[in-house]
Amino acid sequence: MVLRQNLFATTNARVVGAFCVAALLHLAGTVLIPGYSAPFAIRAMLVLASLLAVASIGQTLVVIMGGIDLSIPFVIGFANVVAAQLYGDGWNFVVVCGLVGALALIIGGLNGLISRSLDIQPLIVTLGIGMVVQGLVLLWTAGFPSGSAPQAVSSFVSIGGSAGPLPVPWLVPSLVVLAALVVLVLERTPYGRRLYALGSNPGAAPLALIDPVRMWVIT
Repeated sequence: MVLRQNLFATTNARVVGAFCVAALLHLAGTVLIPGYSAPFAIRAMLVLASLLAVASIGQTLVVIMGGIDLSIPFVIGFANVVAAQLYGDGWNFVVVCGLVGALALIIGGLNGLISRSLDIQPLIVTLGIGMVVQGLVLLWTAGFPSGSAPQAVSSFVSIGGSAGPLPVPWLVPSLVVLAALVVLVLERTPYGRRLYALGSNPGAAPLALIDPVRMWVIT
């Protein structure tokens, strides 16, 4: 119990310290850079940070498990190009989202399957898969991607958008909800406990009836 309390206190101190450093950097930017704290600039930073945070949440799950995924930026680029291209060609946007999501899941599952079943470093596997994905996109588009996005998607991430009474686009509160759901899954579900167990001791995890290959594939 004492060890757990000390670990909790140490973690909290690190979090508070990180926020203090961020506050000092923001204060320095406000003093040194004209317009740094203008409402438009803050909204722009929130949008960029939210997009990065979504990718970071996915990376966090992989890191907890003991791996790393370098294919994330390639898959994001792939999803952007394919979704815009298909929607621009007249496809239904719901169908486009389902197809792109399914392909992204297949790519992620393939990363985990190859890394774990063949015992290859995930850094190498994910970088290789990412390069393959990028190459396939270049072949499909002939190096000249085109297309468009629905107005609703543009408004969802637009710096000038607003989420009801909030002066930020819907992307920002959506990120807060997503982060809360991920924390809930990690702390309150069997999947979260298995993820931490596998990352803490990969050798002992199978003794606790945790299938490492399955966890790597679904994560």
